[in-house]
Amino acid sequence: MKLKIVDSNLKYDNITLKEFELIEDVLTYKRWKNDILILHFLVYSEKDDQYDIDLSFENPLKYKIYKVQKNLAYEGDPTYPISLNKKKNRAVASDILIEDNKASVKAGNFQSFYAEINIPYDIDSEFVFKVKLYNSQITEYISKKVCVKISHRYIDFNKYKFDLELWQYPYSVAEYYGVKPFSHEHFKILEKHMKLYYDLGGRAITATLCEDAWGGQTYSKNEIKYPSMIKWYKEGEKFRFDYTNFDKWVEFCQGLNLGKEKIIIYGMAPWHESFTYYSNEELIFEKYMLDSQRYCTVWREFLSDFYIHLEEKKWFDMIYIGIDERGFSKEIFEVLSSVKNSKSNTIKISASIDNYSENAKYLENVQQVSVSMIEFEKDRLRYHNFVEDRRRKGFDTYLYSCVGHRPGNFVLSENAETYYTVVSSSLCDGFLRWAYDAWTQNPIEDSTHSSFEPGDCFLVYPSNDNDKNTNISLRYLKIKEGIYDSYKIKRIEERNKDLLDQIFSRIKTKFIFGKKYLSKIEIEILLNDISIIKSMF
Repeated sequence: MKLKIVDSNLKYDNITLKEFELIEDVLTYKRWKNDILILHFLVYSEKDDQYDIDLSFENPLKYKIYKVQKNLAYEGDPTYPISLNKKKNRAVASDILIEDNKASVKAGNFQSFYAEINIPYDIDSEFVFKVKLYNSQITEYISKKVCVKISHRYIDFNKYKFDLELWQYPYSVAEYYGVKPFSHEHFKILEKHMKLYYDLGGRAITATLCEDAWGGQTYSKNEIKYPSMIKWYKEGEKFRFDYTNFDKWVEFCQGLNLGKEKIIIYGMAPWHESFTYYSNEELIFEKYMLDSQRYCTVWREFLSDFYIHLEEKKWFDMIYIGIDERGFSKEIFEVLSSVKNSKSNTIKISASIDNYSENAKYLENVQQVSVSMIEFEKDRLRYHNFVEDRRRKGFDTYLYSCVGHRPGNFVLSENAETYYTVVSSSLCDGFLRWAYDAWTQNPIEDSTHSSFEPGDCFLVYPSNDNDKNTNISLRYLKIKEGIYDSYKIKRIEERNKDLLDQIFSRIKTKFIFGKKYLSKIEIEILLNDISIIKSMF
């Protein structure tokens, strides 16, 4: 058996033993107080055997060890419809992390493990620990020392602002496990599931106010791919609105300290451009025209009723109407500005956009704006000026990464790409991604989506056994590392802006829209850029 402690920004898939032997161990690290350390252990087995890997500290620290579990992922051009039933153009992917320090390895094969170590506030200036690998009979073991040098600086999560927003899809979780949405059994599953979102830094929650708000992008075997949490019923010429599931979802999340400041509800600009409601037990999709009186009348009826309900629940100040790239129109903003609550306040708005210059006239009324990485890359200085201008008005501005972006956050993306997308967002107010858990049919076996890159719609995986405990992904772990380093960058920005400008001026990796994953040369450039960024720490 052989063990290497390798760069956690690389997966080392499909390497040979000769290539493995040439890899140098990474045994020294630098971290701040109140930080995390992500380690990647690569094990080679000369015979069929089971291995245990563990860490040994003089002064115990909190840590978790994960083994990598393989699944399939479509490796072709994601801009064409993909057959989910025909397993063509599939690669074996390393993205699922199972919390386990044991793994069986076939002769001549490799197995990756990752460790996540929490570094406390009161740590000394340096500490050393051992990584130990044992075979099943404990007749052999390998031990390697790792040294972590600790800076006098510490990460302060309370002083600086950096939000993480991942859209949640609780109906998808319910369908996967075959439980009734928002039942006791469903919430029992969601407890750990949503705690992982909280632990990553997420605080905002996602809800829906119409059926299939995203036009069927989400996988489901059902006709309605993603239901509304608020049910509409047409009774005569008026509507009745049932908030039961919406209330259950919000109350559950708030019990986990989620959604206490921000609840983003989507569906006022649905992709199907229809009102959705039940009439005589039949679901109706009523097409609307934006410039029609009907459009204004129906939305005003809903909003007026919704605001009364929100005030009764004391949630009005937490709610944002969510609008994505396809939903910008003067009509929706006119309707939203025309309806007020009992205190004469309009609802807040959250929007994701590509061209923020062309949409400037709307953004004066949008409290949270997320701009695509591609638009950011066109003129970084212009974007940062845009962020500062919005901050002076008390507004938040994020960056988001999505389908087609390179570097990306997909199952077949290199680990370094996910880290880089997050730290590239560090000079604004947060990072947004679709989605947290919009699972495909069976992501544990095949992460392929019918239209987008594998992993575009989820960052966590369902359970692979009967415990119904959610598993994280490698991308989840690298997002966490990127968030911690983003807080470091914000501290440096406050104290030494010139240094920060010098560092980022040396970065060569650019965000582009592309159909192919990064090449080896592009990965090498990215790794060098990450080294430049981490030199500040």
